[in-house]
Amino acid sequence: MGQLTITLPDTLESEVRGAVSKGDYGSVSDFIRDAIRLELSQKPRYWERVGIVLSLENNLMLKELVDESKLEKNELLSALRKGYSSDYYDVEYIAQRGELSSEGSQFVVDVLNMYSALQYAADVHNMSDEVKKEVVFRGFDGNAGDGYLGYTNFLVDNGSFANVKPLDKVPHLNSHSMVNEIYERMLSAFKPIFKSKIHGPSRDLVLTSDEVQRVVDEQIHPENRK
Repeated sequence: MGQLTITLPDTLESEVRGAVSKGDYGSVSDFIRDAIRLELSQKPRYWERVGIVLSLENNLMLKELVDESKLEKNELLSALRKGYSSDYYDVEYIAQRGELSSEGSQFVVDVLNMYSALQYAADVHNMSDEVKKEVVFRGFDGNAGDGYLGYTNFLVDNGSFANVKPLDKVPHLNSHSMVNEIYERMLSAFKPIFKSKIHGPSRDLVLTSDEVQRVVDEQIHPENRK
């Protein structure tokens, strides 16, 4: 059997010895062994579990405030409260799932702002039907795993960018194709144009027909342009 020596702050040592003196543990060693065993074996980890419990309880409180009649029994929350690890299911995945970065969310907003400006300008200048088709938002690839499609739907569901076609008709736009590179090229053309308008003397933010076409042309890869 291995032997370890640890140093504890006075306050923590008092708590440990207090738990032992109450009879909860046979000795300080028993306490330490149990704490280590809990840390190594508990799934999900303690603080992940705490976070999920708080989140779920907040959700329940919000439901009560909105409509108590719609309050649903939450088996996951009950299992977490009572420590039934066999019923946690995908709790650990939920706790460890990464957030969409601020850069990623800004990219989505930039794309939607760009399409809003393109569509508005195409309507103002009564551009051809062909151009109007080119400025229809394609959506994001739901299989890319980058979270962009989910964030887009979140924004639209909460009232943002509902003017961007066809989001008001197709609320769950999945492009089923890799479009991020296309959007990056379009943004590389759009951003300087829009920035110059913001800081220009006229402050006219509506794109001209030529500016719309310049951004639209970026949808075609440079190697494939005539």
